[in-house]
Amino acid sequence: MKMNTKGHSLSISLLVTFIGFLVGLALHLVIVYYRDYGPTWGSFSLKGNGVLIFLIPVLLILIVGEFFAARYRAWLGMVLLPFALFLGLFVVLGGV
Repeated sequence: MKMNTKGHSLSISLLVTFIGFLVGLALHLVIVYYRDYGPTWGSFSLKGNGVLIFLIPVLLILIVGEFFAARYRAWLGMVLLPFALFLGLFVVLGGV
């Protein structure tokens, strides 16, 4: 029996959104930790603004999540994923 495509795409959309939110929270914690206690090597440091290097994986996670949602035709997930990442990174636990 074939699965209902509306229900399937909705569940994939919610899954992508939830995982994006959790990844955003995890990256927020990593970024805040390295901002405060990051290592220093000579003139290179991950403390302060050096931690911005950790924002590159956010772009990669967004692209992978968008492709995953598009593959399963989860259009709502494609719309909500950037907002979920933004909420997890900058809003829920405070700004970076």
